[in-house]
Amino acid sequence: SVIEARAALAGGDTGFRTALHHGVLAYGNMGASRRLDFTAIGASVNLAARLLSAASAAGADDVVSREFAQLTGEPHLVAATAALKGIGDAVEILTRVEP
Repeated sequence: SVIEARAALAGGDTGFRTALHHGVLAYGNMGASRRLDFTAIGASVNLAARLLSAASAAGADDVVSREFAQLTGEPHLVAATAALKGIGDAVEILTRVEP
C-alpha cells in the first residue's frame, strides 16, 4: 500500500499525497495532432481531485472516497465531511485505519 511504501522510506517525508476513488472515467490522448496529452476526465476524476484538495484540511495525506473504501474491505475512518466544488452533496473524506 502507499502507507507501507512511505514507511519503507525510513520515515522520510516524500511530499507525496494520494486521493483514491472508484468510478467511470474517460482516458486517452486528447488534443490536436501537433500536441497530444494523455489525460483522464469525468466526474470520478473530478471527485478524486477534490478529495486531494480537501485532504490537508482533513489533516491527512492519503484519503479515499466511501466508494473506494467499500471495495477494499479494510477499515477506514471518516476524517471529515466536506462540500466539494463541483460535487452536489457533502462527501465523506476517509483515511485508512493504521494496523
